[in-house]
Amino acid sequence: VSYAGIAEDAGKAASLPGFALSLDAEFGTLSQTTFNKLQTKYCSWSDTKSQVKWDEDREYTLLDFLPPIMQAVSGKHFQSTRSKQQNLPSFVDDRQKQYTEQQVLLTSNCW
Repeated sequence: VSYAGIAEDAGKAASLPGFALSLDAEFGTLSQTTFNKLQTKYCSWSDTKSQVKWDEDREYTLLDFLPPIMQAVSGKHFQSTRSKQQNLPSFVDDRQKQYTEQQVLLTSNCW
């Protein structure tokens, strides 16, 4: 299947540099057979399926074939947060309990 690759750079809108780049593919118009194959390829793993229907005049992108939750968050830039979590005790010398604090990075990246 022919496609045009699209890359969008969110720049500073992304909380981490690795999350700044968004990729997509433009397929253009598709035959119903090709549409069905792409839908199976990109959505068969999910319990929820894309609700996009085939239309001979429509130009499709990769996003059209992904599950609805992925379609809903496409283009969103979630902000990462850091917090301190108290870990379970670590047993050291003479079985003495010591708790440690660990910095945790919480980030949403469902793709």
